[in-house]
Amino acid sequence: MDFWPSPKLNNSGYRSDIDGLRAFAVLMVVAYHAFPAVVPGGFVGVDVFFVVSGYLISGVILSALEAGRFSFWSFYKRRILRIFPALLALLLAGLCFGWFWLIPEEYSRLGLHTATSTIFVQNFMLWKESGYFDIASELKPLLHLWSLGIEEQFYIFYPFIVWIFWRLGRCAFGGLALIGVCSLAWSAYAVIDDRVTAFYLPQMRLWELVAGGLVLINERGWRPACKKNRSAKSIGLVSLTVTTRTLLSALGIAVLAVVSACYTRETAFPGLAAMVPVCASACVIMAGPESWINRSMLARGPLRQIGLMSYSLYLWHWMLLSFARIILVGNLTSSIILLILASSFITSWFTYRFLEFPFRSLRSPGSVVYAVLGLVFAMFATGCLGWFVHERDGLPDRVITTVAERAIIERHRVEDAVRQEYPLSGCDYDARITPRASHFCSSYGDTSNPRTIVIWGDSHADAWAPAFFEAGRRLQKRILLFSVRGCPPILNVRRTDGVSDAKNCETPETAAEIFGSIQRIAPEKLFVVARWSLYHYGWLVNGVLQPATHFLASESDAMASLATTNIALSQQLPATIERLAEVAPLTVVLGMPILKTTIDVGFMRDRMNFEPTLAEHRQHEVFTDELLREGMRSAASRGSSVDILDPADLLCGDLRCHAMLGLTVMYHDDNHISGQGALLFRDEILRRVK
Repeated sequence: MDFWPSPKLNNSGYRSDIDGLRAFAVLMVVAYHAFPAVVPGGFVGVDVFFVVSGYLISGVILSALEAGRFSFWSFYKRRILRIFPALLALLLAGLCFGWFWLIPEEYSRLGLHTATSTIFVQNFMLWKESGYFDIASELKPLLHLWSLGIEEQFYIFYPFIVWIFWRLGRCAFGGLALIGVCSLAWSAYAVIDDRVTAFYLPQMRLWELVAGGLVLINERGWRPACKKNRSAKSIGLVSLTVTTRTLLSALGIAVLAVVSACYTRETAFPGLAAMVPVCASACVIMAGPESWINRSMLARGPLRQIGLMSYSLYLWHWMLLSFARIILVGNLTSSIILLILASSFITSWFTYRFLEFPFRSLRSPGSVVYAVLGLVFAMFATGCLGWFVHERDGLPDRVITTVAERAIIERHRVEDAVRQEYPLSGCDYDARITPRASHFCSSYGDTSNPRTIVIWGDSHADAWAPAFFEAGRRLQKRILLFSVRGCPPILNVRRTDGVSDAKNCETPETAAEIFGSIQRIAPEKLFVVARWSLYHYGWLVNGVLQPATHFLASESDAMASLATTNIALSQQLPATIERLAEVAPLTVVLGMPILKTTIDVGFMRDRMNFEPTLAEHRQHEVFTDELLREGMRSAASRGSSVDILDPADLLCGDLRCHAMLGLTVMYHDDNHISGQGALLFRDEILRRVK
């Protein structure tokens, strides 16, 4: 048995050094996912894949066009035979594994991602999901399929574009170059304003695949690749010496290594920063098989063999790592990670040897047709199965064994029922509220009632809302809720991390307009609510700082960082409390104790360890709590009425803080209070308002 069969026997245009480049790319990605602190920029390996894909696909299309045998059926059947077998194995294995190990919410999400992956729109789904309540990327087993979605979307349109250029006798090189430049410009602009959009949407990544196509066109002597001048030679590289080609390849490899070590999550990526790995990849490809590095290192030995199974390795390694992080609640030691990587390599070899290669080697027209139809049907059925799992809420009866577990699983339904008790309206009827502030405002109760209670905060204000609405109903007062997700109720600060939720506080104007509106309303009572410590520590998942850092800056031209956020909080948080206390009697609602994982995962998987002790909670909140109290002391010294509502007083005992009180689920996730939990604080709120 041939352990490493190669497509070389059936493809005269095969370049084994490209397999070596694929290996280099996938190893960067695997190293980044396994040890992000060691290879912080390894994510650029995906960009190398994009360039390689553009190069190879362009060769397939233009070679067939030149030979007069191009057909869309031939192109797409090759894509199906190449992509579908390993992907189907991955998706079905994920659903089977999830049946036994995932809790309902996780399994429902996996079902949805399975369905979107079968139609190659996973990148759009992840883009849509990104936001304040989104879970960490490490806990999405099919997250990595965003790149496969972009490639398949490229494959849908790219053959038609090249075919049209060819049929019209237009220059493919110039046309593709124009498309690539437009895509690059769009990406460079988008990454400034919204890095998530720039990362996931295909139009922002198209130029990377086009770059590979341009390399191919130049290499094959098709520049300008016009119908009337197909014999035009490529420019500049045909006459290069072996030494020059070797230096070009060495430069490309060295740049990729440097970028993988120097780029980080904070790098404004893709945009212009992606030009570096893209150009480096192009250099390696343009060096050609004559380069000593390409011929002796990339085209032979372990790199070539890893490159042959790079697609399967890319598929398996992330899903296995992600499932391990889910099951072990993020507690992965280096030994466990290395064991998972070894399992990934073994599984990838079996997938390549017994799925990928056999399907790609089919030659009989009848066998090809049956294989393609069977794979398409299997992919459709898998998508339907994933959607069924999602629509059935992850099939909760698989895992529920106690009344408490059912209460946790059904907390979202209870949450919806609680909130339906309080019909809301907008705030645009009140001329004292500016249009910008009104966008973040909800009103409950009689809109003409002059007796008003105001709540201002981030998403935690919205989480606490049922308690305030219930208090307003009992006291017959109007409730105005100003809730800006991801943005603290602090004046003169801004976020700069570039994610979608940060847009509302990229400048201090939103907070200023809300504060001005509150001043004009002059409420009887004012509450401020936030996860205050988030803006001190940043958003951490298993100790890793997320792209949505939530760090703050007070200077107009500063990029927010850990240093600037502490300065901004120290200067502006006490000052904001003082100014708010001048407007109305003020209650500061402190942050909820932060669970070590979400309540459903913790209760059903790590019940003994996921709830913090009171001492841990106090230590975690000490920095921002002291700043809040500093502002309150200053306000009180000026005669203002200020006090604190601390949820830990109810939730925490001598040993730990409780995620459930009786059968009342107190948390929505790991830090937001649930609607039913908030209602338990109704009397505390009533006492402060009367």
